Amino acid sequence: MALSDELLKELIGWVHFGRGDGADEGEP
Repeated sequence: MALSDELLKELIGWVHFGRGDGADEGEP
């Protein structure tokens, strides 16, 4: 199962949103 860069970015995005970490984005 190969994930495209866009899919990966979206996954990372919603994962960070759900976790509220945002460590990579520097958000609280």
